[in-house]
Amino acid sequence: MASKGFPRQDVEEEYFIYRDTGCELAPACLSCPLPQCKYDMPFLISTEKANRNRTIVELTGKGLRIIDIAREAGCNEKTVRRVLKATTG
Repeated sequence: MASKGFPRQDVEEEYFIYRDTGCELAPACLSCPLPQCKYDMPFLISTEKANRNRTIVELTGKGLRIIDIAREAGCNEKTVRRVLKATTG
């Protein structure tokens, strides 16, 4: 018996219904203007992460709490701590 909200383990991939949540570029993957998914473009992902990390460091300099930095940078608190640890050594 499958638990509520989780797909059964014996359902084949082609029969599983996936949520098309899109990203900031389009509300759904099927209506995206890009010829290739942004998540399949490593350069774009690394650029986005670099921008996010820069934002985290800048917000830290303003004396904000970690939870506020995470909200502002669009990530979670664990990511903020990991970035700060990597940048401060």
